[in-house]
Amino acid sequence: SIKQQTADEVLFEFLFQSIELLDKLDEGLANFHLHFLLNLSRFLGFYPDRTLEERADYFDLKEGAFVRSAPSHVLVLQQPHTSYWSAILKSHVDGLPGLRIPAEERKFILRKILDFYQVHIEGFGSVKSHQILEEVLS
Repeated sequence: SIKQQTADEVLFEFLFQSIELLDKLDEGLANFHLHFLLNLSRFLGFYPDRTLEERADYFDLKEGAFVRSAPSHVLVLQQPHTSYWSAILKSHVDGLPGLRIPAEERKFILRKILDFYQVHIEGFGSVKSHQILEEVLS
């Protein structure tokens, strides 16, 4: 997902701190990857527009924004997934243990985050590692 050839100290610091935090976490690991990926999108140029977050029932993955009415395409989140998406965006790493997302919903949100990346990163391709881990660990 990172295609630039030049040094990016801010991105490096984000990645370094994220790995350090992951290493120190005892609780909240189940949601860390969702939190990390949504926050990484800020550095990749397509962090979600949260302007209507408190009043929206939908999140448009193509537009990257919370919206009040359902768009005409299928790349959209609706409740309760919009609320989970919002809760992840609002949370700090310290708050991840208190973020209660059922396992099946967490898998769905991960798939939608990957769709979000695919829409916004040219040539992103298909990520299969999460499917492989699910298969091996189930």
